[in-house]
This record gives sequence, structure tokens and C-alpha cells, in this order.
Amino acid sequence: MIANVARCSRAELESQIAYLAATPVRAIAAALREGSLDLKKGIVRSLDHLGMLKTEFGRLGPLE
Repeated sequence: MIANVARCSRAELESQIAYLAATPVRAIAAALREGSLDLKKGIVRSLDHLGMLKTEFGRLGPLE
């Protein structure tokens, strides 16, 4: 479902933390900052797979 999974760079991590800190899921930013969560990136192979992934905002549902 996801290919080429890799750790995010420090700059990518800090950017995501800054973004999440300003959203209703700001607790995720704190967990990333504390190191209790790990942020990784990868390539989702299809829109169907993207729709099945759990995101920080819940399930997206099927995409067309």
C-alpha cells in the first residue's frame, strides 16, 4: 500500500509540528516534539489506498 517509507528530515518534522500545533489535533504536535510519535513519509500507490489510510484527522473514506 505504501512504498519507499523513510524518516522525515528535521526540517520536514519541524514544519509538520508547526502546522499541527495550529489545528484541533495539536496533541499530535506535542507527541512528535516529545518523540513519543515518529513521523515518516512514503508514496501511496493509488487513490483507493489513500482513502483507506488513517490520517491525523480520521478516515478520509474512499476517493475517486
